[in-house]
Amino acid sequence: MKMHLPFYRVDPLAEADPLSRAVVYLEMFAPKPEQAGEDWLLATGSGVVWQDPRDCAFYLVTAWHNLAGKEPGNGHAKHSTKMLPWKVRIRGFFFDHTENLRAGGGNPDQAPPAYWIHPKGQQMDVAILPLKGVKECRCKFPLLTAGVPKQVYVAESVFVIGYPLGLVNHAGPYHPYPIWKSGNIANDPGPHFNGEPKFLIDATTLPGMSGAPVILRYNYAGSLGYNFLGIYVGRFAIPKKLQNGAEAFGNEPSDISSALGWVMKPEVIQEALKVAAPPQDIAL
Repeated sequence: MKMHLPFYRVDPLAEADPLSRAVVYLEMFAPKPEQAGEDWLLATGSGVVWQDPRDCAFYLVTAWHNLAGKEPGNGHAKHSTKMLPWKVRIRGFFFDHTENLRAGGGNPDQAPPAYWIHPKGQQMDVAILPLKGVKECRCKFPLLTAGVPKQVYVAESVFVIGYPLGLVNHAGPYHPYPIWKSGNIANDPGPHFNGEPKFLIDATTLPGMSGAPVILRYNYAGSLGYNFLGIYVGRFAIPKKLQNGAEAFGNEPSDISSALGWVMKPEVIQEALKVAAPPQDIAL
C-alpha cells in the first residue's frame, strides 16, 4: 500500500500568525582583534522593525543592552571578554540588513552610539536604531501605531515572541520565524511599577529574548485580536547581597534565578522616539 503525502495547494506558511513574520532576529558582532576584517559574534537578541508614517523611514526597536553590550544598571560589559558590539545583523521575513552601532562605524569604546535611548537614560533599557538605506521591509511590526482595543488585567496570559538562546525556526530560506513563549502578567499593569513605566510577567524566558515584543492575543469579533503590551528587557534579578533590604532590585546578574521578567511599556518607545524628533508628536 502506497502512502501519499498531502499536496498543498496553498503555501502552509501562509497560515502562520502574522506576528511570526514581524519579529526580527539580532546578532551583535565585535571586531575580532587577532584577525583583522573578521567579526566575532558576541550575542543574539530579538527586536522589531518600526516604520515612521511621516517619512517612511525604518527603525529597529530593541533592548538597549542588546546594542550597547552593557548592563543597564551599572554599565558593565555583559560579555566575559569585556568586548562591546559595533555591528548588528537584523534578519526577518525576506529581510537581512547589517547596521553599524557606532557613528561612522567607529570603535565601540570611543565613537558615539548611532542609536537613541530614552531621555531618562540607559536604565529604561530601550534603544531605537535608524536603519540607513532601507527602503522596504516586509517584516515591519504592525502594532506600534495601533490602539489598545482591550483592557488588560493582572494574571492574563501573554506571549513573548523572540529567539531564546538563538533558536530560530528556519521555515524557509527567507523565513526565520520566532518562538512564542507564554506567561502571565504578574502585577496590575495599569499603574507604573515603583513609578517607572514597566510591569512584570511570570514566564520562563531565556537569553536571546531581550527586545522581544510582549503580546496579548484574544478572540475579537470572530477573529484574532492583539494588544502590544511592550518590549521584554530581561529577568527581574535578586541582588547577590541584601543589606538590610536597602539594595535596589533591577535587572542585573544574580546568583538566584527568577521567573519574573520586565516589560517596558509602549510609552517608553514613544518617548525614546521623541528624542530624535522633539518638535513633532509621535503617536504609537
